[in-house]
Amino acid sequence: MRKDKVTLVQPPLDSAFGIGIPLGLLTLATALEQTGITPYILDFALEIFSKRLTINHGGLDFCVEAILKTEPKVIGFNIQCASLPIVLAIIKRLKKYTSAKIVLGGPQSLAFVDQDLASVQNMLHIDCIFRVFCKASG
Repeated sequence: MRKDKVTLVQPPLDSAFGIGIPLGLLTLATALEQTGITPYILDFALEIFSKRLTINHGGLDFCVEAILKTEPKVIGFNIQCASLPIVLAIIKRLKKYTSAKIVLGGPQSLAFVDQDLASVQNMLHIDCIFRVFCKASG
């Protein structure tokens, strides 16, 4: 059983956007492991690419259920322009069932200006948005 329950999510993307290795999430997972936290990674983009998941026909509910099964205290999403609406829909559904902290990061987080950032955080009860790459040195 994981001591610190952190779940990192690569959101579902339509296969038209292709498939890539979620390097940002894997880098973050490695940094967390170096501090003694073992994160759980869910790659829903891979699920779509592998044809095990579709956005239609309950796909978002599948994502929410999969995230909740990990019993997270913190849920981190990698957001991109194409995935932002899907991530926001997943977060809205998650908030009905969990009090886990919600964290956003990734390329799209850099596009938020301070005013947008506050609006999005307040609207969806997002706890933190990382807008820069952070790595502890030492």
